[in-house]
Amino acid sequence: RVGQTSGGEFVSQPTYVASARMLVAAAGDVTVNGVETQGPVAFHVDASCAFTQAWNVDLGGGTATQPLAIGNVLVTLGPNDGNLAFIDAGTGTVLSKLDIGGSYAPPIAADGVVFDATGSGMVDAYIGSTG
Repeated sequence: RVGQTSGGEFVSQPTYVASARMLVAAAGDVTVNGVETQGPVAFHVDASCAFTQAWNVDLGGGTATQPLAIGNVLVTLGPNDGNLAFIDAGTGTVLSKLDIGGSYAPPIAADGVVFDATGSGMVDAYIGSTG
């Protein structure tokens, strides 16, 4: 069971990573089976469509942007630190972080390039899956 831990609604746009058989929810401050955690949080999806929590990464309180899946790497913006985080989808290991000064939208990708609208109002492009 996944739900909110504090006031307000549980808000998340999950991303499915087929190569890792993981469903990743971006929401921070969530409760999974009665345990409070910070997001993003990943669930392994088995052959019968049952979910088992695989990992979670504490990027700080609040809601991170919807994770973008590029192969087996997730790209998401931490809610409070202004960093793009590059996370191994299978293990939840943070591969690297890139300070972009915040953003108001999730990153997008095309042809191996990650694009993000930064907090300063610019659109930046990053080559490669680790920034």
